[in-house]
Amino acid sequence: MTIKYTIEEEDFLTYQFFFLHENKKYNILNKSLKYIMGLIFVFQAINSFGAGNTTMGGVFIFFATLSFLYLDKFSKRRIKRLLLKTIRQNNANRFGTTEKLDFTPEFLNFTYVSGESKIETQSILEIVEIKTHFFIKIAKNQAYVLPKRDLSNVDEIKRNWEQLNIKLVNLGNLTFD
Repeated sequence: MTIKYTIEEEDFLTYQFFFLHENKKYNILNKSLKYIMGLIFVFQAINSFGAGNTTMGGVFIFFATLSFLYLDKFSKRRIKRLLLKTIRQNNANRFGTTEKLDFTPEFLNFTYVSGESKIETQSILEIVEIKTHFFIKIAKNQAYVLPKRDLSNVDEIKRNWEQLNIKLVNLGNLTFD
């Protein structure tokens, strides 16, 4: 079966956010960072109020509130900006190009602008499905991105993968907007 699709910057970004979502250490650090920063500001506010400096204490309380409420959004926006910079440097020649995936019972053959990759089907760890993409994982930290927007026969593709005994993991409506 042959699948033709167009790869865009957002596809790589979605994969990067998916990778971060799967990384337990990153998730623990990201969730705890908000509380650590907030507690540092609260501690500084207590010290400022204790020293009689109510203005600085109020400023620290303000920043503590901001960190509890908005640090997640700020961090995600900053990470997105850094990821986009890296993606643009490494993959700019692939944006907007048509790529092709041919799969047979033995191999998956990816053809793209910069080359071609041939993967044995038995070496595929799993195929992860989210709302907008498939990620064909060939190693713990490496996967091929297959956007669903260009696919007209998603159910047929999933049936073919199941016939090849490739583990298909459906994460439902997971998105990274």
